[in-house]
Amino acid sequence: MRLSLFRSAKGVSENEISEATQRCPGLRALLPQKEGATLRVLDLGSARTANLEFFANYGGQLAVADFYSGLRPLRAASEGDDRKRKALVKLLNFDPETRFDLVLAWDLLNYLTPQEHQVLMTTLEPFLVPGTAILAFIWMQKEMPPGPSRYWVRDEETVAFEIQEGRARPCPRYLEQDLLKRMPSLTVESRYQLRNGMLEYVFSYRKSSRPAAAVSSEPVRYPLGPAPR
Repeated sequence: MRLSLFRSAKGVSENEISEATQRCPGLRALLPQKEGATLRVLDLGSARTANLEFFANYGGQLAVADFYSGLRPLRAASEGDDRKRKALVKLLNFDPETRFDLVLAWDLLNYLTPQEHQVLMTTLEPFLVPGTAILAFIWMQKEMPPGPSRYWVRDEETVAFEIQEGRARPCPRYLEQDLLKRMPSLTVESRYQLRNGMLEYVFSYRKSSRPAAAVSSEPVRYPLGPAPR
């Protein structure tokens, strides 16, 4: 089945993109519910002014680290997992005391290998605290766009995204139990079936391999809705 969100055609420039929107029901529950709360956000996609402005309206602080772009040259050089970790640590060049309440993974997980899922969590873990939420979209159709889309938040329940046009690639259709096996520090707080063939997940970071003293502050917790049946 060909995805309706993008087209595959010869002669299309890799720089050409198409824009779409989708509901993001898990997002609203992750936003501050009380005045004066501060939400510390890490965006693993490309930098977007719209995201900075949106989270600023909610007392949020946004940091950006384009994980996939940082990973691609390492893949081309056939670097091992250890070297990938060391290189990606440089990408997350934050103060050692930095901790995030929310990580926007968008559709990144679909484009990582099972081994790279583990690399991702190892790289992120120093900046997470128990209760940190990770928002992710998982493709469940046979095909998906050739690379991660560029996302930005439109409102509390809607995100817009640009899809790089080109030849579709097979979708790994990662199963929930497999993702949790590779990233055992996560648990599922909610999941939603989206109309465009994705599952929207809100994962929660539940444990750390770091000593308790390394966690400098308590997470800012927000209510998460139950997973729909």
